[in-house]
Amino acid sequence: MSTLLIGHYTRPFDTYDEGTLVITSSHQVEDGDQDTIDALVEELADDNLAWAAEFDVDSHKAAVQRAYDVYVHDPHGAEGLVDEVEHVEPTTH
Repeated sequence: MSTLLIGHYTRPFDTYDEGTLVITSSHQVEDGDQDTIDALVEELADDNLAWAAEFDVDSHKAAVQRAYDVYVHDPHGAEGLVDEVEHVEPTTH
């Protein structure tokens, strides 16, 4: 199983500062089930603030940590991360 996180940035990603990454939903999907992933993110296609990522982990908490490590911890990444699903606080480095 993988965890698909869906959310948005508080500011457009093509600006100097992307703002905060806000996670608004979480879904368990079979590894590599692209049809399910496409159906879940289809409504995001026209939203330039939308964000989605699949992580090869079985829990929401682990996926949130991976999202932080990949999309926020980078010096050029988002300012922070807010999990509106389970209110997980990622470990900062």
